[in-house]
Amino acid sequence: MTTIEAICIGDELLEGRTRDANAAALGEYLASRGHALSRARFVRDDPDEIVAALRESVADVVVVGGGLGPTSDDRTRDAAAQFAQCDLVTHEPSLLHIASRFASREQDFTSNNHRQALFPQSATPLPTEVGTAPGFTLQDGRRLLMFFPGVPHEYLWFVERYIGPRFAVRAEFERTMLVFHGLGESALAATIADIVDAAEQGGQIVGFRAAYPVIELKLAGERAAVAETRAKVLERLGDWCVGEDDESLPARLGRQLVARGESVTTAESCTAGGIAALLTEVGGSSAWFERGYVTYANAAKVAEVGVLESTLAVHGAVSAQTVCQMAAGARRRADATYALAVSGIAGPGGGTPEKPVGTVHFALATNEGTFHRRVHYQRASRSKVRAGTAYTALAMLLAFLERGPASMGHAWDDHEIWAPTGIPASEET
Repeated sequence: MTTIEAICIGDELLEGRTRDANAAALGEYLASRGHALSRARFVRDDPDEIVAALRESVADVVVVGGGLGPTSDDRTRDAAAQFAQCDLVTHEPSLLHIASRFASREQDFTSNNHRQALFPQSATPLPTEVGTAPGFTLQDGRRLLMFFPGVPHEYLWFVERYIGPRFAVRAEFERTMLVFHGLGESALAATIADIVDAAEQGGQIVGFRAAYPVIELKLAGERAAVAETRAKVLERLGDWCVGEDDESLPARLGRQLVARGESVTTAESCTAGGIAALLTEVGGSSAWFERGYVTYANAAKVAEVGVLESTLAVHGAVSAQTVCQMAAGARRRADATYALAVSGIAGPGGGTPEKPVGTVHFALATNEGTFHRRVHYQRASRSKVRAGTAYTALAMLLAFLERGPASMGHAWDDHEIWAPTGIPASEET
C-alpha cells in the first residue's frame, strides 16, 4: 500500500500563533477515500531543518505544505533546491501567470513576488487556479515529494487536484459518522464495547472523538460491514444520536420541521441567542425559524415573552416556572408550532447552594403541553455551559419530533403555567 506523510512548515505552527489545518485536511481527505495519513510533522522555517525532515521521511508520497510565499521567511523552495542539489530557476509560464493575477486585481507586481516563480531545476511545477503560488514536485528515487502552498484553502485545492487522482476511493469502501449528545465518551464507549470489538476484529476502523458538546463515532471499512455495525450501534444508542455524516443536529431538525410544515421560536436567557444561531446555520432556515427572543434581564422576560412578575418574584429567573412561561409566551407571540426556552447560571459567578453555577432550566412549548428539564453542568466553564445548553435544547426538540411526547415526561397545561404562584416544585421533572 502506498504510504503518505505530511510535513507542515512554519514557525507560527510551533509557536502556537496559528493552528494547523492542513495536515488535518489531508488526513480527512484521505480517510474519506479509504486511505490513511501515516505521519504528520511540523518543521520551522529553517532550510536545514526542512532538508533534514525530507531526508528522514520514508513515505512513498511526502506532502510539504507552507513556505512558498514571497516573503523572506518563506524558505521551502530554497530547502527543496538544497535537498535536490540543484539551483533555483525561473519558470516563465508561472511568472506570467502570477503577473497576470496581480494585473487582474490592479495590484503592483513587486520584485519579491518573482520568488514564487522560482523552482528547483529538477522540479515539475504544479499550476494553480487559486492564489498566486504554484506548487511543484520532486522525484527522489521511488519517493514523490509534493510541495503545496500553506494557505489552508489553497492547500486543500492542491490536495483535491493533485492528490485525488493518486488516491482514488477504494472499491466497496464506506465511511460514516454518527454524532451523539447526552452521553459522555466513556459511557458511550462502554455501552457499545462489544459491537466495537467485533467490528475491529473484522477489519473495520472505529474512532471516537469528543467534540464538546457532542461525541463523534466514525466507522470505516467494507460497505456491508459498516452498514451492519451502524445498525447495531443505532439500535442501542439511537435515542442519543443527533446527527449523521454531513447532517448536523440543526439540519436534522430543519428537515423534520419542513416535512411537517411546522416552525420553532426561541426565548433565551443564559445562551444569549446561541440556540437561534445554531438553528440558522442551516441554509433555508427562514422556512421554519422566523424569529427568536433574547431576554437576559427580568424586565425583558416580562416585556418580550410575558413572564409574570409574580413568578419571577417567587421562583426567580432560573426556575421551571419562569422558563415554562418563557416558552409558552414566545410560542404565542411568534405564532410558532414550538418554542424552546432556557434560563440558567452560566457563571463564573451568580451561583447559590440551591442553584449552583451550571444550573440550567429548559422548556419546550408544544400544542400538547409544555415540557421541562433541569440540567446541572458540573465544573464546566461559562462557554461550555452555554454551548451545552444550546445543544441540549435542540436535542430536546428533536426527541419530541422523533419519539413523541412520551419521551418528554410530564407536560403542563396553560392553567398550571400561568397560575399566579407558578408550578408547584414537586411537579418538576
